Amino acid sequence: MAKISLLEGLSAINPKTGLLNRQSLNQVLSYLLQVSKNEPTNKYYSSICVCFIFIAAPPSAQAFNNEIVKQLQNIIPSHCGFYEYNNSEIAALVPGLSLDEAYSLMNSWHSEIDKAKVGIAYVTKTDLISTTEILQIAQQAVDKAKRRRDRTYLERVAEII
Repeated sequence: MAKISLLEGLSAINPKTGLLNRQSLNQVLSYLLQVSKNEPTNKYYSSICVCFIFIAAPPSAQAFNNEIVKQLQNIIPSHCGFYEYNNSEIAALVPGLSLDEAYSLMNSWHSEIDKAKVGIAYVTKTDLISTTEILQIAQQAVDKAKRRRDRTYLERVAEII
């Protein structure tokens, strides 16, 4: 399996409130966009290639969550990704999703986004990696995240790296 490492220290979450910090999110996305320019996206992925988006919205935001799931259902098939939705928690893996697409997706949730916990993590690697390997790694991340609910989502994902 290809060697996987996570860009650590990139979190848009306020650790005290657990809520999204818009300024931090912009800094994270700007940095990732800078380092991911000109990366190929095809059957095999190189360098920055995977976007995890985790959302835990308040129970009162059921319609918001349903809308997010609907959007994920639209974009995931073309990226060979998957998502899981359990109560108010959504975990999505979208291989090859560009930062522009991720940013656009995040912006489409602007009305409720400040009420949600949102994390974006990109996985980098030193060798080529297949979609199958990406999905295996992602499944491990999701499984581990479910077992460790006392930490931020990015920290949970980082634990498998």
